[in-house]
Amino acid sequence: MATSLNLRAGAKYEITLQGAQRWVRIARVLSVLPDRLVLQFDDGRLLTVPPAAIVSARSLAAADQTLRGSERPPARTEANAAAAPVVTPGPRANLAAGPPNNVAGGPPVNAESFYSTYINEKGSDVSAALLLDLRTKLLMEKAGRGPSGQLRSAIAEALDVVAGQLLENDYERHESIYEQARQNIAAATSALDSVIGAGQSPPSYFRTLLRQLTYVVDTEHSRYVGSAVSSPDFVGLTSSERFYIGDDQTFLLTMMVELPSGDAPVESVQLLLKNAPGLRAYGQTGFLQTLRPGETRELVQRLKASDLALGMGEVTMSLGLRFRCANGQTAESSPRTMVAVLEPARGFVSVTNPYSRYSGGTPVEEQKMFFGRQELLDRIYSELTSGPLGQCFVLYGQKRSGKSSVLRQLSKRLGPPNLAVPLSLGTIDTGKAERSFVQACIDSLYERLVHDFDMTDVLENNWPRDFQVDASPIESFRRSVLASTHLIQTRKGWRDVRPIFLIDEFTYVYEYIREGLLTPAFMRQWKSLLESRTFDAVLIGQDTMPRFKEAYPNEFGVTHDERISYLSAEEARALAEEPIRISGESRYKGASLDRLISLTAGSPFYLQIFCDRLVQHLNRNRLAFITESVVGDVLAQLTTGPSALTIDKFDPLITAGGESVALVPREKYLELLTRVALMPSITSREVGQEDAALVRDMFARDVLEQEASGRLRIRVGLFAEWLRANSIGNVP
Repeated sequence: MATSLNLRAGAKYEITLQGAQRWVRIARVLSVLPDRLVLQFDDGRLLTVPPAAIVSARSLAAADQTLRGSERPPARTEANAAAAPVVTPGPRANLAAGPPNNVAGGPPVNAESFYSTYINEKGSDVSAALLLDLRTKLLMEKAGRGPSGQLRSAIAEALDVVAGQLLENDYERHESIYEQARQNIAAATSALDSVIGAGQSPPSYFRTLLRQLTYVVDTEHSRYVGSAVSSPDFVGLTSSERFYIGDDQTFLLTMMVELPSGDAPVESVQLLLKNAPGLRAYGQTGFLQTLRPGETRELVQRLKASDLALGMGEVTMSLGLRFRCANGQTAESSPRTMVAVLEPARGFVSVTNPYSRYSGGTPVEEQKMFFGRQELLDRIYSELTSGPLGQCFVLYGQKRSGKSSVLRQLSKRLGPPNLAVPLSLGTIDTGKAERSFVQACIDSLYERLVHDFDMTDVLENNWPRDFQVDASPIESFRRSVLASTHLIQTRKGWRDVRPIFLIDEFTYVYEYIREGLLTPAFMRQWKSLLESRTFDAVLIGQDTMPRFKEAYPNEFGVTHDERISYLSAEEARALAEEPIRISGESRYKGASLDRLISLTAGSPFYLQIFCDRLVQHLNRNRLAFITESVVGDVLAQLTTGPSALTIDKFDPLITAGGESVALVPREKYLELLTRVALMPSITSREVGQEDAALVRDMFARDVLEQEASGRLRIRVGLFAEWLRANSIGNVP
């Protein structure tokens, strides 16, 4: 206890504290009271502790006096020796303070005499502060730049890392620095052998020091592992939860388990049903092979309720965890209590599925199901409605990336005096493409006037006839725009009517030209239409749009280009959570939502597909919440078995457009993607020179990404899992 250590207020000590873990800090004692002490660390922070928390304290003032030539510092007490110096949280610079290197006016103390006086014969009880001070003295001694200087540097590095091990209390960092310490000692020993082999005579104590450091790191590591703390526990545990009981009288209990950061990892984590009258484990026991520090994992256990428990309608459960610690011993966590409210399956209220209508790729019409892209929509709307006529916006990206949905939402926002005119080039007659395109624009204008404004007499108001469109398409288009503007101004009272053509699938034009179904004259016609400055346009295209523009730079002129990619993590979470909340609460538990976002990469198309299947799974199994195991079950359904997705669902991630505009045939893309899925360690350098262009193309299209390690990865994890599940035995 601290009271037996005779701590003095105002003095500075190297203090070993014992709480949930043992750690060492350099601190000044500000006050000593019967029931508490106030400590001040080097960074200015204050800590109040009970006397019993202080296991040992080494006076740094005593070390100062010794360095001035006085007697050796007192040997550690038994309590002190038993308290291995271990890590302390916080910067090493604040923890490494030790005795001053040399006090003015005192006799010089070189590295060898310092070692002999303070470190030799201490075994593994040597402190980090003394090791760091020896390091400083060693580096201060002049040894030149030759082998002798390199040797001193190697020993100094070993001292630094060993001191770090003594001060490190996070388990995984302690393990890492332990390995580093052994490597540094081995390197220093090798350097010492080289110097001796070269005929030089380094200080004789170097060999003894390195052997002692080896003993220190091994002894300290064994001691640390033996006393390492592991305290896994349940997280997100509610006082009560509702379960719907199936015909077999069972229900699924899913618990989230967390191991705090800094703890030692645990193995064989098992869910214990300690006290739950009327319930018993059914089927395979909830089990985790390993649980690492900072991890949160699921434990799933099916339970069976007795007739009595069902009749009562609720059961109080006492739950615990059994696990194996790093030192090999088995331990159990403190019990946690939860009330299970049991209801028959007929009481389950089905979850409404708002994703089903969009899981096939249908553009999103409902505002409540459209998430993200708000900044983009605001910017396009502002520039379209306030800028000069004749503007052209190009929105492009992967197939099914949500471009058409953006176009639908923009159309809804473009109220008077903006006249939004939607059309798609996917339906034009390629036999007479130039004329067909103009006719499609004129027909779309006509439909808006007749169906939305009830102007059934449009043809009587200078409207171009079919033979006029055949003879003069550009003039006919101009006449239809002017006629529409005039009719709306006179009959609806709008001022400054602004026609805005919203043209979907514009990159079909590029494919038609490459296939010979359309002549390049079409692009000259488009340029002429735009230069009439009687309308604005928003064009939607696929990922081939940049190559389309490169082929016809003059015809496109100045456009505003915007790439539509994946939703941000926040937008993706909103799409998954908001439409299916239960009483304002998220249905996702633990890390299940993070897993979903990882599998879909924020692609709205694959999010809608996955969420549709999740809701179906909830209703089929009468579950109210989504856990990691539920996400795993649905992933298995999407990748294998009779309800697995077909390869065409992943076409947006394979090619950017039709075969006529692709860099290589679709099969080559698919072959490369399969290699990446089946070979997780493959890098861009290893795919081969012949595939380098494909890798660059898929980087640009956000299909592939490169990790910091250089490894390639398919961004949409669902596709990677599908390829792995459906390519068994086909490793290239």
